[in-house]
Amino acid sequence: MKKILFLSFILFFGNLVYSQDYSNGRQKFTFKQTVYELIEYENKNNDFEICLLISKSNETADTVHINANIHDMEFLSFGEYVDLDKKYILLTARYSFWILNLYNNKLSKAYSPNFYGMGSDSQSSMLSNVSVILDGRCVIGYCVDSGCFLYDLSNIYSPKEIQPANNPIYHENRVILLPQFKNKGKFTAIFLYTESWNADYKIIFINKTVEQEDFSYLTNLSEEQIEELAINEYPVTASYTILKETELDNKSKYIVIENDTGKIISLPAKIEINRQEIIKYLENL
Repeated sequence: MKKILFLSFILFFGNLVYSQDYSNGRQKFTFKQTVYELIEYENKNNDFEICLLISKSNETADTVHINANIHDMEFLSFGEYVDLDKKYILLTARYSFWILNLYNNKLSKAYSPNFYGMGSDSQSSMLSNVSVILDGRCVIGYCVDSGCFLYDLSNIYSPKEIQPANNPIYHENRVILLPQFKNKGKFTAIFLYTESWNADYKIIFINKTVEQEDFSYLTNLSEEQIEELAINEYPVTASYTILKETELDNKSKYIVIENDTGKIISLPAKIEINRQEIIKYLENL
């Protein structure tokens, strides 16, 4: 017997219309006379699958199979519609999200954020509050037991998760450096934070040339190794993000961001070019 999907969605703009039909467990929306419909069905192997039916008036529907984990099915839903030059919609599930390109009706592969936590129950790595910011440029959300995440959608055919600029094993909040479109080598700093599994953001600074540490190795560590790092690493790393900025005259100084609040710490001018002096100063705050 088919399960009934109780799905939620958000309405945006006049040319996108959502409708629900609880009698057969389907959710659908229309966009420019094209109907998109999520259905769940039982295949010949008695396994449940999720399909996306795409059809226009008086035309045979195209079928797109969605490779969702069995646990994702009751959570799969249409997400937030965004009006871009390349229009798309998010499909979100328990551990992953997909991007549906509304120009060519192509569905992306599943995307799951890097997991930096140490949890191992069914809620660990579950996605919450996946949404779009900066006029459709980025997708943000919260990953349970890991923290906030951000994907750069400059190219919706190849979304890229941006690695945190602060040490992710210490903090669920994230400092993210988002590359500028037209100013190569410059970044906008975004502070991602969470309250009750809901991700939100604020801009820290815009258009600065900065460098960050590489924390990508953390995704390959075991829980024991992560716990050891959390105990033995320098405590300043847990509280602050230290970025090296190169100014127009090629001189360098450091920017310090508080990981709890996303605020820039005011440094005495005499130490802002010396990282070791900055660390000593932060230890005594």
